[in-house]
Amino acid sequence: MNKLNRFFNVLCDQLECENASQLYSKLGGKDALEIGLRQFQIICAGKAKPTVGLLLTLLRNIKPDFYKEAIIAFFESLSDPTKDKEILTYLNDSLRPSTSPPIKKQWLATKNELFYSESQLNFLKSNPEALRLHQRVLFYESVELNFNEKNVASELEKYGLVKIIENKLVCTGTSFRIPTELNSPPRITRLSSEYIVECLRNFLSFEGSTNQKFDMVTQFVSKKNADYIFNELMGLKEYIRSLGQAEQSDDSIPIIYIGFSKLLLKGELK
Repeated sequence: MNKLNRFFNVLCDQLECENASQLYSKLGGKDALEIGLRQFQIICAGKAKPTVGLLLTLLRNIKPDFYKEAIIAFFESLSDPTKDKEILTYLNDSLRPSTSPPIKKQWLATKNELFYSESQLNFLKSNPEALRLHQRVLFYESVELNFNEKNVASELEKYGLVKIIENKLVCTGTSFRIPTELNSPPRITRLSSEYIVECLRNFLSFEGSTNQKFDMVTQFVSKKNADYIFNELMGLKEYIRSLGQAEQSDDSIPIIYIGFSKLLLKGELK
């Protein structure tokens, strides 16, 4: 049984099909797949190689969760395991795990998106309790105001970070953006960096935890690969943003991501 044959069996299970004929119909038949049922059955059995057209129509008709498995299975079914091992390894390592995006994405709404001001950043990075409370409001948009948090909440409201409505804390914006060197002067950028470091200090489990990933690498790389690392880091951030949910579900869980990579000048190592 080759890899594509195994993939079709998994697909049958996911789409609740008992055989290739049912799977063929479920995927849209000849109009969608552009091949007849008999040819489809032969490919499913691993007795014929799939075509690029079949791969494309298959990707159009399955959930994004199966994209990576389908693409790798397609190439494995056409390749020589010995000669093409390096190519297959590259594909497997380079393709991100495929997953269905949320129905309503968090970062599409920019109508009430705010930038942190200098005074807000200065206040938050100097007040860990206020930072944590504001992060909670950002996650849940509205939270119950506890009695022992009233003073902190009042300070957050004074800086325009929340509104106190009856006994609830409500966020003043749909999101807050952190100023960077691309849009702000150095003194603001410094406060932004200190704010991010304070977020790391607040949420990092220093003893380690199965709920976090925290690691470090120091090494020499070529300038070309350094650029690649930077691009990958920014690409990962955008990928994470693409999974943000505008509406919570039963399996939703808050997550924080902080990325850092730097090209070190000789003087920084002295």
